[in-house]
Amino acid sequence: MALDGPELPADGAHVWVWFLELSAGRGSNGFGPNPISYLDLLAWSMLMGTITRPAEIEAVMALDRVWLAAQATNAGTLRDSDCAGSNGAPRRIL
Repeated sequence: MALDGPELPADGAHVWVWFLELSAGRGSNGFGPNPISYLDLLAWSMLMGTITRPAEIEAVMALDRVWLAAQATNAGTLRDSDCAGSNGAPRRIL
């Protein structure tokens, strides 16, 4: 599946990687994936030893809102092979 959108700026690539790492660990509530919480982000940051700036946190949360909206729009139309795991976390594309 090809992505349609602007190219990722090089100075924002680390935020995308952070989002993918956080998304891969997200849980589900039986009706769909849970959003990434600030507590999830704090725990990840502490475990990884990553210092995040407020703008980076906002960017991760914004990516999550867009991802969740896309999941809701596509609910029921994705095949299991389109997702990385049973929680619907996106594949890591590098």
